[in-house]
Amino acid sequence: YPHWDAYSGSISYHVERLMSLRPIYCASHQSSRMIIFEKENFMGRSVEVCDDYPSLQGMGWMMPEVGSMHVQCGAFVCYQYPGYRGQQYIMECERHSGE
Repeated sequence: YPHWDAYSGSISYHVERLMSLRPIYCASHQSSRMIIFEKENFMGRSVEVCDDYPSLQGMGWMMPEVGSMHVQCGAFVCYQYPGYRGQQYIMECERHSGE
């Protein structure tokens, strides 16, 4: 997901912020791993995530937003606000560009 439009799709209402996330566990993938980036196109500071994060700022992510992300394996549910609140977005490995 190189930029916001790739993961928000073309819905009429969207927000430009992801502030909490959690992996999806199922039979097809027992573990999930993703790298989040400060800027679009996988640029800037980055951090690997593989667990529940009710607040990205609470885990040390000091940027106001996530610019891009690369899901290395599995899938994640990402949320607009801390505490798993607000709009939800499903991010999957090898899916991007609003598919």
